[in-house]
Amino acid sequence: MTLAAAPTASAQLPNHVLEDIASGAVERELHRVLPFEPVRQLDRHGFGALRVPEAFGGPGLSIEELIVDVIRLAQADSNIAHLYRGHFGFVESLRFQPEEIQQTWYPRVLAGTTVGNASTEKGGNELGTLNTKLTTAADGTWRLNGEKFYSTGTIFSDYTRVSASQEEGIEGKRFAVVPTDGEGVTVHDDWDGFGQKLTGTGTTVLNDAPVESLGILRRVHGSHEAVHEAAFFQLYLLAVQVGIAHAAVRDAAETLRRRTRTFNTSASGAAFKQDPLIQQIVGKMAAKAYAAQAIVAETARAHDRALEAGFAAGTWNPEFSGELPEGVYESELAVEKAQITVPELVLSITQELFDTAGASAVLRTKALDRHWRNARTIATHNPIVFRARSVGTTRSTEPCPRASTPSAMRNPRRADDHPLQRLRHARSGSPEPWALAAPRIADRPVRPVGVLDRLSQTLERASFSSLFLADVPGVYDVYGSSHHSAARGGVQYPLLDLQVLVLSARSRHHPPGVRPHRLGDLRAALPARPPLRDPGPPHPGASRMERGDQLPGLRGPQPRNAGADPHDERYDRADEFMEVMYKLFEHSIDDDAVIADKESGVFTDPEKVRGIEHESTWFSVPGPMLTHPGPQRTPLLFQVAPPLAARRSPSTTERRSSSSTPGRRSWPSRSNPPAPS
Repeated sequence: MTLAAAPTASAQLPNHVLEDIASGAVERELHRVLPFEPVRQLDRHGFGALRVPEAFGGPGLSIEELIVDVIRLAQADSNIAHLYRGHFGFVESLRFQPEEIQQTWYPRVLAGTTVGNASTEKGGNELGTLNTKLTTAADGTWRLNGEKFYSTGTIFSDYTRVSASQEEGIEGKRFAVVPTDGEGVTVHDDWDGFGQKLTGTGTTVLNDAPVESLGILRRVHGSHEAVHEAAFFQLYLLAVQVGIAHAAVRDAAETLRRRTRTFNTSASGAAFKQDPLIQQIVGKMAAKAYAAQAIVAETARAHDRALEAGFAAGTWNPEFSGELPEGVYESELAVEKAQITVPELVLSITQELFDTAGASAVLRTKALDRHWRNARTIATHNPIVFRARSVGTTRSTEPCPRASTPSAMRNPRRADDHPLQRLRHARSGSPEPWALAAPRIADRPVRPVGVLDRLSQTLERASFSSLFLADVPGVYDVYGSSHHSAARGGVQYPLLDLQVLVLSARSRHHPPGVRPHRLGDLRAALPARPPLRDPGPPHPGASRMERGDQLPGLRGPQPRNAGADPHDERYDRADEFMEVMYKLFEHSIDDDAVIADKESGVFTDPEKVRGIEHESTWFSVPGPMLTHPGPQRTPLLFQVAPPLAARRSPSTTERRSSSSTPGRRSWPSRSNPPAPS
């Protein structure tokens, strides 16, 4: 059996190795012989080490070059190419791991060690959660307990990489790498799918299996590692499908060349292999295979570019906490487009194979049906209809390529950078005490402007019908009868109010103005609003509060319907409102109150947060400011006009200062502390 020429000159696997593997493919398929010997042969030739970086002594192939060899191997036997998928995913993940883990595992891979995959569970657990647990035993060692299915390649590998949830109270998951012949690890060959029968995609049982410390790999949801590996896994399957397409074209051509009979219904009367209609079918099959390979090759190049874009920004560093460059998501969108087109091309090729021969093509001994069965099995890994909708919504809602909707909801830029997560952090400096332990959250300032803008677009693409946002009107002070615990632990304090986010979501330079109505949410929510701005460079008029806007307006029914006080008293109430606001802005929370110290577990220094204890005619405000002060500390205040009450009310006029600005009150400031109310 001969193989098609290598797609490019960069292929690393020798042709004689691939030809030897291909020669036994039908026999293994017919008698269900697991390919242990071909796998050992590939390991001896260093196939599993092709992506080890040159800096660690490896060949350092690009993703595109690796995919070339995967296609060639899949043409020889798609089962064998497929079973290495988990191994190459593991090797990709090492690029993002700490140096001590790289120094441990890269040499093992270069020596021929392979790592299988044990991530998926059959069911019974909520989406996004895992029943398999990684815990610490009494002797201090790590232990794994659980059961995995779809453990592709594990039965052929030296190790397997297991995804597991962590101990009670610890969110997120980790990967644990355990030896397949180790204590507490049992691998079953119980895969009974009608395609890809020889991939060892069965059950792995873990019963208190020990894990070495350097076999525990962290995974940050939404990190470059997570985005890259998810896209890489899909690219790998597409490459296997292209190999199947080439194998189907090869078998069609070989079957046709050997055929001596023809049909009496042939219009030309020529030999079957010389019939132009039959030749046309083979030509179309070859063209489709060529197109599928071209798509996958370009998708592989997109992966290389995406890695380069991320690494240039430092995403290779396990401590990276910056914005992921847009280029990182090129691989994700490219692979989703390819998933829409490539499986359809490959399945049509494996179907048309039977149009090139007669009934003899369905003889079991030829096993030509394996190509369709294998391609169909691989295509079921991800529902294509979801991919098509994802790409369509992305193109129709965003002008530039970005992470598409379903993937973005699963693994967006970073865990804390997902719009839903960022909203939580925008609502409070640290919504839960555990947030302090996440360096990607606490090591950078919260920049809320634009959060709702991006969130609304994300929810729209995901077909959400509505969004409800809750609020808290004060600081939690039940525990210990003080705000200290809430401030220290960052429990929804300080807040970032959503009204100003909405006002400035579409504006980068226009200063937002706040017009709070004293009859609505004045006493509770307003103290949280005025200082809230994106902490960019402050500029004159960066935010403002208009004193005149505290008034009810000229239309009498509005205040009357809300149960307002008499007309002139509203101005006195507005005056007191501004006094309260100044106390909150100037005296309630220090500039350096928020320290976000992960070591001590203190988010806000409670000693630098003080209630204003204001108690007077119109307002009772004992508590502190609900938000951290903005860059200009106190907004610029405008008085729309001298109130009529000030012109005709001696009692009011006497309370005003002799400021050159008519009607301006002598408000308290940091240099002029407020007197006790």
